[in-house]
Amino acid sequence: MDRKMESPGAGNAGARKNAKNVDAQIDDNTLLGFAARQAEICRWLGEKSTDTGCRLNQTQIDRNARKIRAKLASFKPAKASECTPLPSQKRLLELFDYDEDTGNLVARTSLGNRRAGQICGYETEKGYLKLRIDRIAYKAHRIIFKMAYGREPTGFLDHIDGNRSNNRLENLREATPWENTLNRLAPPTSNTGHMGVSWDKDTRRYYACISVGNQTVHLGSFEKLCCAVAARKHAFNIVAGAPSNDNLRAS
Repeated sequence: MDRKMESPGAGNAGARKNAKNVDAQIDDNTLLGFAARQAEICRWLGEKSTDTGCRLNQTQIDRNARKIRAKLASFKPAKASECTPLPSQKRLLELFDYDEDTGNLVARTSLGNRRAGQICGYETEKGYLKLRIDRIAYKAHRIIFKMAYGREPTGFLDHIDGNRSNNRLENLREATPWENTLNRLAPPTSNTGHMGVSWDKDTRRYYACISVGNQTVHLGSFEKLCCAVAARKHAFNIVAGAPSNDNLRAS
C-alpha cells in the first residue's frame, strides 16, 4: 500500500529539497548512480522503491493485453539459424558426466589437454560456455540438452534467468529467436537496469514497452519503477506464454 503523504508543510518541503539535492549529487549516467539516487529519493519521500502498492490497474492490464494480441495476430517469428550438429547422445555420455546441482560438464576420461574429473568449458565474450569435441566448438548448454533428451534442441535454448553460464537443466527452455531476445538482460545503457523499462527525467516517470517482432507496444507510464516492471512482466507472459526473468542487470 502507498503511504499517505501529510498535507504540504515544512517537513515535506524539506524532504523534496533534500531529494532534489540528492538528484543533483548522484550521476544519472551510470546504473549504479541511478539506482542509488532513486533509493535515496524514495527514502526522503517516505516511500520504498520496491513498494508493492502498484498503480498498475486492471484497466491498464486489459488495454495492454488487447494491444499485444492485436500485434501477435499478424506476427510470424523468424526461424532459428542452423547450428552445428552435435555428436550422438551416446558419444556425449561417454565423454562427460553432468552435474545437475552446478550445471557443469565434467570429463569422464582424459583426452588431449582434458583430464578426467576436470570441469569442461571456457566462457566466451558473450557469456556462453563452450567446449571442443574433436576440434569442433559447441555450446555447453546444447550438449547438456542432448545428453538429457537425446535430441537436438528445436530452435534456440533460452537461459530462463538470463545468466548464460547457468546451465542447470531447469534453467534451459526451447525458444524461438524472438522469445530468446525478449528474455535477455537489460543492456548496459539502460537507465533502470530493467529490460523494456526506461526513466524520463523530464517527466519524472517510468515508461514500459515490449517488442512484437519489429513493432513496439507501449505499455504506459508510471510514477513507480515497480509498476513499470510489473507491466512489462505481464506483457512478456502474454507474448511468450511463460514468465520472464527479472531482466535486471546486476550493477
